[in-house]
Formats: sequence, C-alpha cells, structure tokens
Amino acid sequence: MAGQASGGGGGTGGTGGAGGRRGAAGGRRGRPLPWPALLTAIAAVITAVATLIGVFLATSSDGGGPEAAGAPSAPAPGTSAPPAGSPSAAAPPSASAPPSPAGGWVGDWQGTITQSGRKYVLKVSIREPKLGEEFADAEYTPLGCTTRWTLTERTDRRLTGHEAVVRNTVTTCVSGDFTLDLRKDGGLDFAWNRTVAVGTLTRQ
Repeated sequence: MAGQASGGGGGTGGTGGAGGRRGAAGGRRGRPLPWPALLTAIAAVITAVATLIGVFLATSSDGGGPEAAGAPSAPAPGTSAPPAGSPSAAAPPSASAPPSPAGGWVGDWQGTITQSGRKYVLKVSIREPKLGEEFADAEYTPLGCTTRWTLTERTDRRLTGHEAVVRNTVTTCVSGDFTLDLRKDGGLDFAWNRTVAVGTLTRQ
C-alpha cells in the first residue's frame, strides 16, 4: 500500500507539471506587445498614409497627368471663351490716324486770299490727290488767272504741291509752290510760296 501511494503521488505530480507548462505557454500567447514596438508600428502606418497623400497632391498639382499637359484652361464660371475670329479675340486696333476734312479732300473750295495787302478770291476744285499727278484746277478772281495743281507731298493733315499757271487774262500770275493744311473746323489753310499769299478755304 505504501508503494502504490507513492506511485500515485508521482502521477499527480506529473499532471501538475504538465498543467504548469500549458499555463506558461498560454501566458506567453496572451501577453500584449511592449510600448516601443506598438509606437513603431503606429509610426509606420502614419508614414505610409502621409506618403500616399503626398503622391495624390503632387499628381493633382501637375494638372492631372500627361494627358492634361498643354490643354486649354476652362473659362471661369459664368463666362464663355470668344469664338475664333471674333472682334473680342482679335488684337486691339492701333491708334487711328488724324481725320481728313469732312468728306475728304475732294470737292469745291473757296476763300479769300491776302497778298501784300491785296485781297482776291480763290476757287478750286480738288480731285483725289495722288503723288506726282495733277489733282486740282484753280481760278483767281478778279485777277483772271487759272492754274493747275500737282501733288508733290502728302500727309494726313497737309497737302503740298506745285501750282502752274494755265492762263492769264487780266493780271500776269506766276507759278509757285503751295500748302494746304487741315484746320480743326474742317477748313483748309492755303499758303502760296510759304507766306507770300495766305488765306482760308471752306467747302462749297
């Protein structure tokens, strides 16, 4: 009896040892991660998320990738792009040239001319002025002279020409150079040989 009891005691001890090992193994499986390892794992996740966000933002700032490169930008809300060739799409016009007399240079003109205290009337019919060509026929009354004008120079506000005498009936007139300058009121300032004979012409 004593030998059996001893054996039984040994068996019980063996069972207790096995239970102790299982408890130790279970304790190892259920133990939580230490704080340093947990913080390292969290930092890795945050870094990965930040990297993905950075890639997304960089792609968006590039305008959507290669397909969007060089694409025209969309008009602002509430506006539309002007069609090609429309006035608003064209370059702004350059500054306009000074205006010519009302109705152009062409027409019948008349005015009083003063020369050395004497006054007489100049009547002239002007055709379209072209450089090097005759463009007007003039008559001085009561001098009885008729002349023909040839254009030698032209700007937007001045005509310069040469006056050739065609006929003398009362007074002997002579040929010379003249200018016609556009006035603000639409008239023409006439000057023969600069200041020898001057006057203002108005449209008839």
